Amino acid sequence: MTSISELIKEIKEKTFWLTLFDLIFLIAPGVLLLFYFDRNLFLILDSIKVILLSISFIAPFIFIFVIMVPVMPVIKNKDNIFISFTIAIFLTNFNVCLMLFTSYLFKFSFIKSIFTLIIFQIISIICVGIFSEKSKR
Repeated sequence: MTSISELIKEIKEKTFWLTLFDLIFLIAPGVLLLFYFDRNLFLILDSIKVILLSISFIAPFIFIFVIMVPVMPVIKNKDNIFISFTIAIFLTNFNVCLMLFTSYLFKFSFIKSIFTLIIFQIISIICVGIFSEKSKR
């Protein structure tokens, strides 16, 4: 019989880097959005407020992604929700980078950029749904 401390140690070893990746990439796109669209606010706020504001920008997109897309059937272990959040964070970050790139190229305002991000998220949800359906077959 394994002890609780051994289980915690095993979980820590397996998920430490993935959790660190998730935390960094939960914060990074919001910081980029804040820096690109309102540099003065970025410079005025202290680091804790920047982190909280960054998370508040990105978290709704990640949660909508997790809710709209079921966990891919390829993943068959007990960490399904953790893997689902990691996939959502990765794809949302990719979409934010695409949105920032298009906003920079076409000089979009903040509102147009958010609409662009929503369009990219919808396309990603459809693509992941199609991939999910194909992998079930």
